[in-house]
Amino acid sequence: MKRNKWWGGLWLVIAILAGVGMIYAGTTGKIAGRVIDAQTGDPLPGANIVIEGTHMGTASDVDGYYVILNVPPGTYTLKASMLGYQPMVVKNVVVDADRTTEINFSLKQTAIVTEEVVVTAKEPTIKKDLTASVTIVKGEELENLPINTVADVVTQQAGVINRGGLHIRGGRPDEVVYVVDGVEVRDPYNNATMAGIPLVAMEEASTFKGGFDVDQGTVASGAINVVTREGRDKYEFTTRMTTSDLSLLGDKLFAFFDANLGDPYLDALEGKNFDFSDPVGRHKQKQRITEISLGGPLLPSWRKGAKFFVSSEFNNDAGRFPVSNDPHWRNWTENYQWKLTLPFSSIKFFTSGFWRYSKTRDYDPNWRLALDHLNITTDKHIQLTGGMDHIISPKTYWSLRFGYYKRDNRFYNFEDVDNDGVDDFDDRDLDGFVEIDIDYFIDSLGNLMTHLLDSIGAEIHGGYVEVPYYWWESFVTSMHPRVGGGPKWWPVSKRQGWGQSSQVDTFVVTPDGDTIDIGNLYLLDDHTWDRNVFYVRQVKTFSLKWRLQSQVTRNHEILTGFEYKKHDVMRYGIDYASGSNIYLSMNNPPFHRRPGDPYNVVDWFNDHPCKPWAFAAYARDKIEMEGMVAKVGFRLDYFDPGGWVISDPDDPFV
Repeated sequence: MKRNKWWGGLWLVIAILAGVGMIYAGTTGKIAGRVIDAQTGDPLPGANIVIEGTHMGTASDVDGYYVILNVPPGTYTLKASMLGYQPMVVKNVVVDADRTTEINFSLKQTAIVTEEVVVTAKEPTIKKDLTASVTIVKGEELENLPINTVADVVTQQAGVINRGGLHIRGGRPDEVVYVVDGVEVRDPYNNATMAGIPLVAMEEASTFKGGFDVDQGTVASGAINVVTREGRDKYEFTTRMTTSDLSLLGDKLFAFFDANLGDPYLDALEGKNFDFSDPVGRHKQKQRITEISLGGPLLPSWRKGAKFFVSSEFNNDAGRFPVSNDPHWRNWTENYQWKLTLPFSSIKFFTSGFWRYSKTRDYDPNWRLALDHLNITTDKHIQLTGGMDHIISPKTYWSLRFGYYKRDNRFYNFEDVDNDGVDDFDDRDLDGFVEIDIDYFIDSLGNLMTHLLDSIGAEIHGGYVEVPYYWWESFVTSMHPRVGGGPKWWPVSKRQGWGQSSQVDTFVVTPDGDTIDIGNLYLLDDHTWDRNVFYVRQVKTFSLKWRLQSQVTRNHEILTGFEYKKHDVMRYGIDYASGSNIYLSMNNPPFHRRPGDPYNVVDWFNDHPCKPWAFAAYARDKIEMEGMVAKVGFRLDYFDPGGWVISDPDDPFV
């Protein structure tokens, strides 16, 4: 076995990109323009331009031009003033992430102090600096729309659909990247992306569908850049509740608004409804969502200092199709998000993140009579983001971002033959040794078989026993209801049919005498369970990014930076297929070694961890001239999978 160190290789790309837009993990924009004398048209050097209510501002140069970098997305009031001139205020100045907002001032001369001139800015229909295929949606635009998630926001744009994941420009879901507050959120195992934030926490969402800059090297078809809200000077509390559960209106009116049919074949099998096109009385999704947010100054007496914003979302539904034989089952998801900012005159610190948990069941028409014997899926995500922005000068700043992402994804059978609420077969501590319901070790006289448990070195933990055997060993498989005959000390009548799944061809005879073939279905009994008995995947990603941006001249904006990522992927799954076949899915499994065992697959995995990492560096010049915006840049990427390849096919464990 030898180390695979160079897969993915090293690549360098040099491009001259006319009309290519920025899709990096940027979270701020900039304001630029010129200050002139309203009467003569001459430039006014040294004029003060400030964003009211913030620490941000600058002065115009000798030609009257100014630029304010690192402005968070939002709507602002901009003020220009100069001795001997009447101040001018421009309201409703909209700043988008990764964009330049142009605001010009014409100041009138005055010999005395007068009231300021107030105007209202209008967002231009044609955005000159927007050189990519990108759509920007503000959080306030969604307040009165029937939209519940960030994915719903994105799918309102042309070229984006949601079919088992987001597809942008015809690409696959694993080709789309979520970026939240400047840090990519992605499961490195399958490239799945998840922005687990409540909709009320979204300040701005940008959907990029083409034209990717040098500091985004992992995008294939598109990207979604989300900037979360920051606390304001005043305390704000928001709550929003939405539902598609209109059952209070009665079945007929509910069916008028929601024509979902659920599973009409299951309804026919249960004798409820034989009209396969009638939506009345059918299974409905009945989604219920509650969102709560609170934000403002961290200390009431320090309103221009540290600010916070927190939000939560609770989402439950019954599924588009019935996912459980229990009518009270609800798929459940909860999200929690936070952001804390601490601004100073030239440095701004922030931290943000989210925690997401879901517990769901899937639907399979072949299991419609035994839905509760399909897998349960639990999914936990946590994202921690932090960083700082340092303004070196009015035209130069650098930013640092770090991110930590962890996902724990599991799907498993909840085998509970004796209905005592304990999963009969599990691995709660993820050490590879299977935990079996203690009732499996009760003999025919009702006594616990302590002599057997002691002889094998088992550990008793309340309602279950951890045995020193792996999923693929006969001690475990012989007792599992799907593939084994059950504990041999049980009476035969108690384990009748164990080791084989029950299936039957089903038909429905309608009141009109028609016979409808439903197909071969699994039955709900003690020994019929899905073949994927246990699966867990835990991934961790640490990322670090640094970037420097400088408006070196009026026409040239320089961007340079680097990024580093390190991944840790653990996966192990057990598939009890038919024909006594057992399939294992493993990567860095956390198995404990059993004392006394010869060198085996457990030892091999412990000796050969896989820890991939990646590094990238880039530089780019954005050239902004009248009638043209172009970018010239390069990017260097290095990827080390940290994996292993077989050196001797005849002896793969060498």
